[in-house]
Amino acid sequence: MKEFSFEIHPVSNLIYLKATLNDQEILLLLDTGASSTIIDSSSILIAELFGSIIKTDELKFETANGSLVATEYIVEIFECLGIRKNNYRICAYDFISQGFLPDIDGMLGADFLLNHKICIDYPNKKITIQ
Repeated sequence: MKEFSFEIHPVSNLIYLKATLNDQEILLLLDTGASSTIIDSSSILIAELFGSIIKTDELKFETANGSLVATEYIVEIFECLGIRKNNYRICAYDFISQGFLPDIDGMLGADFLLNHKICIDYPNKKITIQ
């Protein structure tokens, strides 16, 4: 069992996690309601400088605000909450071109956590992974 600290956004109360994409640190929002992990396209461009990234396909997503099209990539190394995945499929979307200027690099979706038991302890700002 591993335990990790997280930050809570002071206004939205959402959970922010540190992750690495080809050993480059990124900041993700934990979104267990999202079926896929999605990151900003600029993070893909930076991570490409530090490891292998292969573009595979265009995918259509349904969101609370409507449909969007993202690009799927296979990244050499993706790690968050002590879970390391090699040759991991991840989606990228150009947040900035859509007028969205987030303070995060993306969202960690349920696809990443599917085979793990997690416990979120909000009062102590801890996530336990089994």
